Amino acid sequence: MIDLAIVTVSYNTRDLLAECLKSALAGLERSGLSGQVWVVDNASADCSAEMVRQRFPAVRLVAHDQNMGFAAGNNLALASLSGPTPRHVLFLNPDTRVVGDALGEMVRFLDATPQAGVAGARLIHGDGSFQHSAFAFPGLLQILFDFFPLHPRLLESRLNGRYPRRL
Repeated sequence: MIDLAIVTVSYNTRDLLAECLKSALAGLERSGLSGQVWVVDNASADCSAEMVRQRFPAVRLVAHDQNMGFAAGNNLALASLSGPTPRHVLFLNPDTRVVGDALGEMVRFLDATPQAGVAGARLIHGDGSFQHSAFAFPGLLQILFDFFPLHPRLLESRLNGRYPRRL
């Protein structure tokens, strides 16, 4: 059994994907976790699949001949997992970077919290500033805030579906 399988679905994101894979592989090494990295390429026209084959031979590539979309790509990767069964799976967008010991922290959290079926990482912008990533299911008020922005204090409030930064 391995600790973590990382799955990335790609469509015409060659350069972003290369940075993502580099950071994911480095993150696995930093964390000391055993893992596999998978890429499902949805028929990219930018040579993404070829880049993965050439630059990341340890990454398991599923090069599909049509764009199946994000959800179907993730399902295809899960169905393709071979070898040891991963204890955890991370769906990682190709425009993200793994920083620090994020992978280790997430796996340790999931191991210590068996009642949790899913965990999400804290997101930060490229400059290190906080990025909102946790929202309540959108309601009418949140939709109104999106179309008619009001005072900035209201944009980062529960009224707008955002969870307080401290949480």
